[in-house]
Amino acid sequence: MATKINSSVWIAAPWGEPSANLAELSPQIISASWQPLQQAWRAAGAESGFQPGWARISWESHGLWLESIFMGKAPGNRARQLNEYTWELGDICEFFLQIEGGAEYLELHVTPENQRLQLAWPVIGQPLQAVRAGTLPLEKFMIPQGDWVKSAVHIAADFWATRTFMPAARLGLEQLRAGQSLRGAACRYDCTSTQPYVLSSTAYFQVPEYHAREAWHRIVLG
Repeated sequence: MATKINSSVWIAAPWGEPSANLAELSPQIISASWQPLQQAWRAAGAESGFQPGWARISWESHGLWLESIFMGKAPGNRARQLNEYTWELGDICEFFLQIEGGAEYLELHVTPENQRLQLAWPVIGQPLQAVRAGTLPLEKFMIPQGDWVKSAVHIAADFWATRTFMPAARLGLEQLRAGQSLRGAACRYDCTSTQPYVLSSTAYFQVPEYHAREAWHRIVLG
């Protein structure tokens, strides 16, 4: 059973020396700098099929490093190009980010095959509701540049891991600095169990609605 943790503040540590060996991301390195994913909306504890996962956000002046480690065997997603509807096609790692008080928030999916879905949502109006109602196309909010971020994936026998670098400019900033504040969460669609999918997130959602920004962490650059 997953332990429910209501961690409203997420301290992002400065980025150390990057390693070219993505295999260093494994469950053995999990420490206090990683946030566990959970199912906070379930009063009775995690559902059958839930598998642990963790996420970490680090920073340097030029941008953010977004990392995840998800337990599960044989992850996969049928997306084969940028900006397919990844959440309908298999496993995904998902990060949401917004500069505190910013006019938009970013949604980034990474699949086990290192395909991405990149979205920028205005905070004014109800664009998500319009997309879900079919009155606006999702494509209106997609970011089409293939080099918008840089991502990489490692798949092991019983887990998979992601690492993404998001330049500060993607957040509308020239550079990042200590004390800066963002809002965000790391989330997961897990299709490696016997169920259609299992949802989990670092955020303490009352319902499994990843876009509920009021439940996101306050991310502080430490």
